[in-house]
Amino acid sequence: MPIQCLNCQKKADLVSPSPRSLTIWMDGKEAARFLRVSQQMLWNLTSNGKVPYYKLGRSNRYRLDELEALLLKNKRGPL
Repeated sequence: MPIQCLNCQKKADLVSPSPRSLTIWMDGKEAARFLRVSQQMLWNLTSNGKVPYYKLGRSNRYRLDELEALLLKNKRGPL
């Protein structure tokens, strides 16, 4: 649904939010809390390639949607 610019008069000035702008990014502490693991365990999973991450300077950043997908992908037990 388009968001109307309060200072704009033309239809061309309407802006639709992109799905990419709604991405929630987390640092290591937040990601570890979300996954309910220690920061050391998250670091091990990251360095072993089991958890996707992005670098921002010297720190790692994690996308919430990718962490959720990781949890759903690793389901165990009866379907």
